[in-house]
Amino acid sequence: MEELGEGEFINVITFLEARMRLTTVVALEETVVTVITRENFEDYFRARPAKIMQLLQDLSARIRHLTADYLEVCRALEERADVEEIKGARPEWYEAHEKLYQLVKRMLPLHEGQ
Repeated sequence: MEELGEGEFINVITFLEARMRLTTVVALEETVVTVITRENFEDYFRARPAKIMQLLQDLSARIRHLTADYLEVCRALEERADVEEIKGARPEWYEAHEKLYQLVKRMLPLHEGQ
């Protein structure tokens, strides 16, 4: 559950991927909602070009948070798992995981101290 503020987007990824998803939203105060559909997408953003940057920033923040969560899970697994056993049983998986983990760590250097 999360609390959104004025101008924020709901279900962005499902919209962009044209997937159905049911979401329950509860307004804590009187709220005006704009529904963006495939049919009105172009007109909506043409009339509000600043919203495009806001949408991209929203997606970027979501990716950053998911990536930070991924790093945290990887650290926890490394601390608690028998890494040598995993390397022996699934060497190709571990190698792919390690490459991805190192790449993500380089992308988010600020996460190290958190």
